[in-house]
Amino acid sequence: MKWIGLLGCTLALFSIVAAKPAGDVKDPVPAAPAPQDPTHLPKKVQIYRLVVNSFWEVNCFILAGETNQAIVIDPGDELEWMKSDPVAPKNDKYRATEAHAKLIYDTLVQKKLKLQYIILTHGHVDHIGAIGYLKKRTGATIMMHADDAKTGYAKDAHMYEGGLPKVDRMLKDGELISLDGMVLQVIHTPGHSPGGICLRTRKGDTPYLFSGDTLLYHSVGRTNFKDGSGNEELLYKNIREKLFTLPENTVVLTGHYQFSTIGEEKKNNPFLNPQLLDQYIYPPAQQPDDKPKTPAAEPVAPVK
Repeated sequence: MKWIGLLGCTLALFSIVAAKPAGDVKDPVPAAPAPQDPTHLPKKVQIYRLVVNSFWEVNCFILAGETNQAIVIDPGDELEWMKSDPVAPKNDKYRATEAHAKLIYDTLVQKKLKLQYIILTHGHVDHIGAIGYLKKRTGATIMMHADDAKTGYAKDAHMYEGGLPKVDRMLKDGELISLDGMVLQVIHTPGHSPGGICLRTRKGDTPYLFSGDTLLYHSVGRTNFKDGSGNEELLYKNIREKLFTLPENTVVLTGHYQFSTIGEEKKNNPFLNPQLLDQYIYPPAQQPDDKPKTPAAEPVAPVK
């Protein structure tokens, strides 16, 4: 099980004092100060990653605040497929084994953290399996975007044997989530899922983005779901307009596999660059002595 502890702006405001003009000339209207970024992670805050669900390898994150209040993002669990209905196989259910739910909970206990918020970046089956176990033991508030909880439950909650608990708080685009000195902002990025969100924040000079399955390392979340809930065009639009406008040094903490940065994805994500996608699907013939046609992706520096 991989662990990564992530350690981490001050905006300098200045004004120009003009000499008071003579006569009846009015003082100039001072320019409005530049807006400050409302997001923030105190220096003491730690971000931990647990890889849960062995099949899909979901990145579950724990944020530990200044006084050990905690947020968990995307607590998936190990799942078993229950073949219970041979006549109507679509009624078959998943069963959460609680193996990774216990791992998340034991980590909270080991680090003496009190779980207050569970945030789901979307409602797909691999990201939600541990919410029942954690809710029962901690009473934490479950949050997600309303478009992925139209029944009051996470989108795929019906796929679980015995169901999952209701969502307590519906999130909206631009909303701020504050706890124990930590402030995160919701970015609604539908496409992979109608209620898919990302969460942005900042620690010192380093901006962070919890991207769920919206944006992955050199990839994006799939959209070809049988229920028609995916929208590829909308996904690409949201990534370009809402994520690629973030600072290029933004560390992207993805929902699966390795991390990235906004700059890396703008430059080398083949699904968002038609030329790279063409080479990805149809790699050019290459002789042993040839130089690569596309520069190799720069490795993302480990975040300490």
